[in-house]
Amino acid sequence: MVKYFFVGFISLFLLTISYAQNKIGNGQTKTAIAERIKKNIEILASDSMEGRDAGTKGEIMAKDYIVSQFEKMGLTPFFNKQTSYLQSFDVNGGAEFGINLLKINGNLFKRNKDFYPMGFSFNGSVVAQVINVGYGIQAIDLNYDDYKNFPEIKGKIVVMELYLPDSLAAINSFFNYQNPEVRAKIAMEKGAAAVIFKNASSTQPNPSKILSNNNIPIAIPVIFVEKNVAKIISLNKNINAEIIVDIKREKSKTAYNVGGYINNNATYNVVIGAHYDHLGYTLTPNGKKIFYNGADDNASGTAAILELASYFKDTIKENYNLIFIAFSAEEKGLYGSEYFVESEEANLSDIAFMINCDMIGRLDSIKKQLTIYAVGSSPAWKKIIETTDKQGLSIIEKIQVGSGSDHYNFYTKNIPVVFFFTELHADYHKTTDDSWKINYNGEAEIIKYIERFFETIQGNKKLPFQRSNIY
Repeated sequence: MVKYFFVGFISLFLLTISYAQNKIGNGQTKTAIAERIKKNIEILASDSMEGRDAGTKGEIMAKDYIVSQFEKMGLTPFFNKQTSYLQSFDVNGGAEFGINLLKINGNLFKRNKDFYPMGFSFNGSVVAQVINVGYGIQAIDLNYDDYKNFPEIKGKIVVMELYLPDSLAAINSFFNYQNPEVRAKIAMEKGAAAVIFKNASSTQPNPSKILSNNNIPIAIPVIFVEKNVAKIISLNKNINAEIIVDIKREKSKTAYNVGGYINNNATYNVVIGAHYDHLGYTLTPNGKKIFYNGADDNASGTAAILELASYFKDTIKENYNLIFIAFSAEEKGLYGSEYFVESEEANLSDIAFMINCDMIGRLDSIKKQLTIYAVGSSPAWKKIIETTDKQGLSIIEKIQVGSGSDHYNFYTKNIPVVFFFTELHADYHKTTDDSWKINYNGEAEIIKYIERFFETIQGNKKLPFQRSNIY
C-alpha cells in the first residue's frame, strides 16, 4: 500500500508539474498571449461597454469584468484592508456650458475655437485691463518674482505662460510651480480679477478641455487662449478684455479603481497600472449612440495588466509584492490615480516604483518601436533598460515624465515611474479606435518585454527617485 501510495504521489506530483509547465510554458507563446489579449480587448472595447466613460453603466460593466478576471486568477483584493477589489470615488460625468465670452479690445472670440475655461475656473464676469506677468511665479525664498515690475495688479486680468522654461523646470525647487492652478492662486491672492493662460510651446500640449466636478474652482475666472489670441495679446500693449465664464457642472457620479494584490511577503510593493475608462459615446441628431470604444486607449493597457497579473501569479515569488490597478477617470484628468495616491490605502512609503501601460496596442510591425517615458524619474532606469533583452524591439527612451497619464500622479509623490507607450495615431480619441486595428502579436511582444524588464530589477529595495522634465 505504501508502494502504491508513493507511486500515486509521484504521478500526482508529475501531473502538477506538467500542468504548471503547460500554463507557464505553452501558455506563454506569443500566439497564446495574443489570443488572450484579443479576447480581453474585444470585450472591453465592444459597443456593449458604451465607451467606458467614468461614472456610467459602461464603466460599471468594465470594472465588473476586470474584477471577474482578478477573481479567476486568484488575486487577493487590494482595497479596504484586502476585502474588496474596488475603490470608489466621486467623478463628474461632464459639464454644460452657458454663455462663455471673451472680448479683447472689442473683438469677440469663440469658445473652444479661440479660448476655453480651465477646469479650476470660477464662474464670473470681468471687464478689466490685461497685463502680462510672464510665468506668474512669486517665490521670494528662491529670489524669483515675476511680479516685481507690477506692484499693483488688483482688479487686473493677468496673462501667464502655461509652461515654465527648461531653465526653471529643471530646478527641483520650482517643481510645485509647474501646476498652473498654483500660479493662478498666487495671482488671485495678489488681487487679480481673472487669469489668462497661453502656450508658446510648439511641443507641449494645451490643457484639457474636459472638465470634472473633482476640480475645486478657485475664486476667479481662469481661461486658456489659443495661439491666435495669444499673438494679439503679445502684440498690443494697451489691452482691455471682457471675460465671462459660465460652467454648469453635473452632479457627481461614482467611479471605481479596481485593484488586485499578489503578496510575496516582500518589504516593498510595485504598482502595475493602466486606466480602463474612455470617452463614452455621442448622440447623432436622431438619437443613435456613436461609441468611443478606446481599443488602444486603453483597453490595450488594461489587457496588458490582466496578462501580467496572470503571469506573475503563476511564477515563483518575486522580490516585491505586486499591486495591479485598473484606474478610472484618467480621461477626465487622472482622477482615479490621483484619488489613489492621496488615499491611505496607497501606503506610498512602501511603493518601490510604478509601471504604467497606456496605449500599447499599435506596435508598428516594421519599426517595432516601443517608447518608454519617464526614464529620467530614476537614475536606475537607463541601466535596467540597457540590460533588458529587447528581442527585436526598438526601445525609444524618453527622459520626460509626461503629465497625461496615471504614472504622473505617482511621480508627484516622489515615486520612480515608467510609462510604456506605442505613440499617438490618427484614431486617438476618435470613434475609430476599434479592436480590429490592434496589433495583438505586437502587444504580446511588449508584454513579454515588460516581464523581462521587471525581472531585470534586482533586489527588494526602493529605486532612487529624481526630478525630471515634464511635457
